Amino acid sequence: MQISHVGAATSSESPSVEPNAAEDNTTAQAGEPDGVDLVGDMRERLLEASLSFNTQYLQLQSRFQNESRQYTLVSNVLKTRYDMDKNAIGNIR
Repeated sequence: MQISHVGAATSSESPSVEPNAAEDNTTAQAGEPDGVDLVGDMRERLLEASLSFNTQYLQLQSRFQNESRQYTLVSNVLKTRYDMDKNAIGNIR
């Protein structure tokens, strides 16, 4: 974006304006106003990515927890059924 601005100044104005435009370009690259915006944008992107990752991680934890509960439920039901059948057979003998 800034490069096109320098090119526009060179084509429409005198060559004496070009060094000033180049100086402005180097100060913007040094990180003053544009650099701060870039860092802020990067922080926002990282924060959004972090929030997204945390949300996905919590969903994954929830799914594993639900699966574990279901497994425990089925396991307890099958054990109870086995114990009842075993006791019934033992009572017949």
